[in-house]
Amino acid sequence: MNELRLLFNKTGNGDYTVHVVPAAGNASEPVPFQPFLTDKDHEDLRWYLEEFMDLPDGGSVVRAQRVEANLARWGRQFYDAIFKDGDNRDLLNDLLGRPAPRLLTLATRDAAILHLPWELMADSRGPLSRQAITIRRQLETARKQLAYQTGLPLRILYVVSRPGDLGFIDPRLSSRSMLDALAGLGGDVHIDFCRPPTLSRLEELLSGAQRGEKPYHIVHFDGHGTFLPEIELGALCFEKPDGAATLAPAKTDYVRADRLGELLAAYEIPLVILEACRTGTIGKVAVFRSVAPRLIESGVGSVISMSHAVHVEAARILL
Repeated sequence: MNELRLLFNKTGNGDYTVHVVPAAGNASEPVPFQPFLTDKDHEDLRWYLEEFMDLPDGGSVVRAQRVEANLARWGRQFYDAIFKDGDNRDLLNDLLGRPAPRLLTLATRDAAILHLPWELMADSRGPLSRQAITIRRQLETARKQLAYQTGLPLRILYVVSRPGDLGFIDPRLSSRSMLDALAGLGGDVHIDFCRPPTLSRLEELLSGAQRGEKPYHIVHFDGHGTFLPEIELGALCFEKPDGAATLAPAKTDYVRADRLGELLAAYEIPLVILEACRTGTIGKVAVFRSVAPRLIESGVGSVISMSHAVHVEAARILL
């Protein structure tokens, strides 16, 4: 895979410097970068992706046209901030001239910079993501990276958590899409469901798989997330164990991201997927952007986290 890396370092005044590093060669001279999106910009982006398609008429169209114009402008601003310089632009053009797959990796120790919608980045030909370039975010940590041994079948542990005291998300929609997407792989994929979706059951399944020398490669969490303001930490909403033994709907067990990360890292899980299909409204998906860095910091290999709530069809395409 051909790769170009962008190394972001935070400066004392809160801005950043960026080095562009080719796969073979030296890093470029640093260029300054200052995040330019406001809270209103982020809200407009969320509205456009999550709500506009439900009522694409009337006053919504006017707002959507304004947002669409901003998306194009932001994309060029991202590009100009880093690749307007001739040397950096040459490095990107060299990557574009190489065969796919092509990877643009954003690496930093500061998770905030990774929250920006870098997929909008566009040159005169259009968004880089439409030019066979994959945007990857990489949070650098002090922890030693583990070497994972994987092979077929790919083993997936799927957690579908629907506490009864939170907003309703139809559990059939997303899981059906995932199973349909993987159906053609036959015996190359093995899926287990974590039932009941409690933290203790998750640990039990991870432990049993490790003892049986059939460890899981992927843990896929489909459910709500929340933010715990008193400790400024994201959490995922599992179900409390007491609900499994009764007919009453299970109550929410708020599992802190660092606690979950330590558990998953202990069993050397290479990949975690955090999914929030747009079939419910409780639990801002922005929470997942705070959970993902914590999982990485705890030692999880990689995390795929949706930056916004998506429709089920979009989740199926991703899977």
